[in-house]
Amino acid sequence: MTYNLAEAGRAIGVNRSTVLRAIRKGTISATRDPTTGGWLIEPSELHRVFTPVAPDTGMPGVATTSTTASNGNHAMELAELRVRLEAAELRIREKDEQLRNVWQRLDAE
Repeated sequence: MTYNLAEAGRAIGVNRSTVLRAIRKGTISATRDPTTGGWLIEPSELHRVFTPVAPDTGMPGVATTSTTASNGNHAMELAELRVRLEAAELRIREKDEQLRNVWQRLDAE
């Protein structure tokens, strides 16, 4: 799940223009959405530099992960990571099989 400028600003308790300035200065990295042209900011990249705020209080430095939305996002992220892990493991098995075939051909020669 990536943030747009407004979401990133809310996540760290600042205006979206502050986030945009950080992107332009190179303090944080972001990519452009190919469809909309808007900025996409990874939460890990944003929070590498800026402290998250609590959604209820707006207080800097207080991160809450017990909200339902947050838990739902974590569950979706976990499911996505599991799918990506399975795909990576499949690619590794395929590469191992290819390597075995190469070794068998070399041994036969």
